[in-house]
Amino acid sequence: MPEPAGSLTCGPQTINTMPQAHFRVGYDFSTQTFFTGLVDDVRLYDRALSADEIQALANP
Repeated sequence: MPEPAGSLTCGPQTINTMPQAHFRVGYDFSTQTFFTGLVDDVRLYDRALSADEIQALANP
């Protein structure tokens, strides 16, 4: 089933991808809580990565 326009399902979450949407790293809008650890590597892509690309990033 295709994603609704302006959204992306990522695991159990649906992410609003509309240009005016808020995006926060380390914040869960559904529970309104912040991640309590450290985030040291954030990457945003305009497409889904292949399994090989993810593997290459995980094992530099």
